[in-house]
Amino acid sequence: MATPLRTLRERLGISQGQMATDLGVVLSTIQGWEKKKNRPQKLYVAMLAEYFDVPPDELDLKPNVVTQRYLRQQEAAAQS
Repeated sequence: MATPLRTLRERLGISQGQMATDLGVVLSTIQGWEKKKNRPQKLYVAMLAEYFDVPPDELDLKPNVVTQRYLRQQEAAAQS
């Protein structure tokens, strides 16, 4: 079963800010990943797996249903 990033981060006892610094991204990136507003690129999936010492498929990175619907609407609007 996949584990949410927030859970993994909290197990390490680190803040979102520290995680952002460690991974070389901005805080809003970490917040977006944790809220499932966006997905990390493949490079970051590998980095996250190494960072948390888990296999990549254990990371819960799928956007939630509301986010998926919003992204589809944005994509459709951009094409019109």
